[in-house]
Amino acid sequence: MNDAGPQGRGRGGGEGRGPGRGLSTRRSASWGLDPHLDPHLDAHLDPHLEPAARRRTDRGSVTPLVVGFAVVLALGIALVTDATAAYLQRSGLSTLADGAALSGADAGASGRSTYTQGVPTDELPVDVAAARAGVADYLRQVRAFEEYPGLRWSVRVDAATSSVYVRLTAPLDLPLAIPGGPEEALVSAEGEGSTSVDD
Repeated sequence: MNDAGPQGRGRGGGEGRGPGRGLSTRRSASWGLDPHLDPHLDAHLDPHLEPAARRRTDRGSVTPLVVGFAVVLALGIALVTDATAAYLQRSGLSTLADGAALSGADAGASGRSTYTQGVPTDELPVDVAAARAGVADYLRQVRAFEEYPGLRWSVRVDAATSSVYVRLTAPLDLPLAIPGGPEEALVSAEGEGSTSVDD
């Protein structure tokens, strides 16, 4: 009878509660309440680790957007820069072509046909050979071939209107070449000139 009393107190008293508390602690660790006691606990079950994981995910999703935006911005700057350079060269060639066409018209109007056929009352006939020579002389005088390396030119005469048309084409080295694209472009411009007889 004396042995039964201590055993009963042992199961219901302090000695019996000791193992019970240990079992409860291990179960709590397994349920994710204390992850430090269970090394096999999934880290995603810990609510304290979720903000850090979310920040890493956000950084991973924002980085491609930033890189893509930078690439698009660089391509846009390159296109605007190249377009501006092409526009400026075309403006220069257009002015040059107008001057060459006027010189060709003057030279063509004072060619051999003027002396053989006389001076008309409205528009002067244009001699094609004299007009071409006048255009070539003008381009050499203004140093067009030095300003625009690789410059090509052509002359067309419209006998019906006694007009001279000059077309100039010159290569342009693009300031900011786009990867995979051409490094230079051809820019062309055309000018017109004619000579008439004043009353």
